[in-house]
Amino acid sequence: MRRSSILFIFLLLVSVFFKAAIVSAQNESESTVIPVKITLLVPGSLSITFPWSDNVTASASSAKHSDYILISRQNYVVFTTNATDNYKIKIAVSYPGLTFGSFTIRAYSHNALSDYLVTFNLNCSSIVFNVDLTTAPAPKYPSAQEIAKEQSKYVQDLLIQLANTTGLKIEDLLENYTSIFNGRLDEYKSDVEKKINDLKGDVSTLDKQVFQLEKAVAELGKTVNDLNNAFKIMVNDLDAEIGKLKSTLQSFQANTWTSIIIVCVTFAAGIIGAVKLSNESGPTIAEITPKGFRKFNDRSNSKKRKVEEDRRNHGFPHFAVIFLLLAGVLVYFMFIFVFGGG
Repeated sequence: MRRSSILFIFLLLVSVFFKAAIVSAQNESESTVIPVKITLLVPGSLSITFPWSDNVTASASSAKHSDYILISRQNYVVFTTNATDNYKIKIAVSYPGLTFGSFTIRAYSHNALSDYLVTFNLNCSSIVFNVDLTTAPAPKYPSAQEIAKEQSKYVQDLLIQLANTTGLKIEDLLENYTSIFNGRLDEYKSDVEKKINDLKGDVSTLDKQVFQLEKAVAELGKTVNDLNNAFKIMVNDLDAEIGKLKSTLQSFQANTWTSIIIVCVTFAAGIIGAVKLSNESGPTIAEITPKGFRKFNDRSNSKKRKVEEDRRNHGFPHFAVIFLLLAGVLVYFMFIFVFGGG
């Protein structure tokens, strides 16, 4: 808005300047009229400067009869107001003859929100400024404290709005979750009741199984007791047998060498007896004399050699073999008796 106003005023003043130049060129004897239309932000002032003149008149009027200050001097006119209104200002400057000079129109706000300036040169003997001035309140820019306050208020309002919206959403969510939770809770209750009933059945079955198990444990305990008793009896019998075995081993150790000596003596006696019998057996050489039956005298060498030849030729007698067999059987049974635990 500010840029558009500046551009509008600038174009307006430029057009006024060219119109004044054209009018002055057409008739230098007549007064040059410059229309000015401008908008001013209040509090503000309008100043018009021109070459020095002793004949300067200035007047102003307002639509709402608002207060203003109009100051007129030989080379400038200043209009100041703090009211919002529409003002008509007329400024007339006359010279004794044609005068070439520089003219300046400036409209500025006291709070430096706006400042418009136009300068032009003109050759005239009389000039009239018809100013149509509209004043408007200046925009108010908030301070840092006001901005912080408004921002805090905005944030508070936003938080309140957000809290209200969130509260409504939470209530809706809670309502939905409550309905869903109630439905699921009913399902869980039915499932739990079903599982409790099943568990009761399992508990009753488990009680029966526990009772049977206790009975089996009691029977097993009885069996274990019987086994313990039997084991004790068996251990006692085994101790007795071990005692007997120890005594037998001790007796065996005591009689081992005696038994061996008896067996060896018996076996040697059998062999000696067999040899003895074999030596005594054989053909008996005898001679029948008038006195009766008489053996040969072994002292006779010829006869002795003949007898020895007969013995060698006769062989081992059969009864000696039988005697040796009987001796072997006797030795075998003695070994069985001694070493076999008889």
